[in-house]
Amino acid sequence: MKPIARHVLAIAAAAVLPVHAQSLSPAWTEYRQRQQTEQTPPAAAQPPAHRAAAETAPPPARLVATEPTHAVQTPPSPAVTTPTTETPRGAAFVALQAGQAWIYDDVRQDTQAISAGYRWQAGPVVQVGIEGVAARIDATSKDGWRFGGADYGSLGANARFQFGRTPLFAMARLGYWYADVGEGDSADGGYAGVGLGVDIHRHVNLTLAYTYHLYASSYCYRVYSTAYCDTEINRADLVTLGLEARF
Repeated sequence: MKPIARHVLAIAAAAVLPVHAQSLSPAWTEYRQRQQTEQTPPAAAQPPAHRAAAETAPPPARLVATEPTHAVQTPPSPAVTTPTTETPRGAAFVALQAGQAWIYDDVRQDTQAISAGYRWQAGPVVQVGIEGVAARIDATSKDGWRFGGADYGSLGANARFQFGRTPLFAMARLGYWYADVGEGDSADGGYAGVGLGVDIHRHVNLTLAYTYHLYASSYCYRVYSTAYCDTEINRADLVTLGLEARF
């Protein structure tokens, strides 16, 4: 090869080698990428995450002017009170009675009595219980004849039936009685009674009652030398007005 041609080849090789050396150097590659990045204008001032959020956020709501509304105040409804009814329950009682008694035909005698007892609640309108009575029938006179009195007592059962929610009620009585009629004589038997009453207070009532007393009396009489004995069924009727207190 001629000397001139060798010189030309050497110059060309020297020019090409730096280019290949620079393109193969990592530092050069990084330097070129940084220059390209600085020369490229940013797409937006915000970072990508903020920019995505701004792009997806809904537009601000428009404020619409509305006329002020006045709240309508509803007056409070009156409290509804449910009437309460007292639960029926048993109670002890004491009663005073006064009235008229008929022991003899067409002979009216005054009578007074005091009774006490207890009634148990047996249903919404029914009470049943026991009672004891101590009473007196006064002596009297009629057409010149004197009719003696008597002290008596009784023990029995009583029941009271209320007429619904009204203050009216009915009463029934049944039991045994014993009477001391004086001069060593006595009588005993059974009694039954009914009555009507009205409650004037939750603890007080008035009662009008009729009581039927049934008893047997024995007697003997002599005719000459013969004695005759017999037993007679008698009755005594009482009508009384009573005032009762319950506890």
